[in-house]
Amino acid sequence: HRPPPPYTLYKVYTQNRYIVYKAAHIYTLISLYITIVHLQRYLYRYIYIYIYIYIYIYIYIYIYIYIYIYIYI
Repeated sequence: HRPPPPYTLYKVYTQNRYIVYKAAHIYTLISLYITIVHLQRYLYRYIYIYIYIYIYIYIYIYIYIYIYIYIYI
């Protein structure tokens, strides 16, 4: 039984990285959606201020996840 050629390993590596990247992206979108729904229910008066704050926070988190994935995976 021969070990797989480097190309196969590379293909698996890139596919897994893509899956993790997609999962992080989907998780961020779901979290943002839940946050907005939660804020609409309880803090309707300040909704726009909070949306702006949370969008900035999630952009920073998303950039951090993106960098983390490309460095460590």
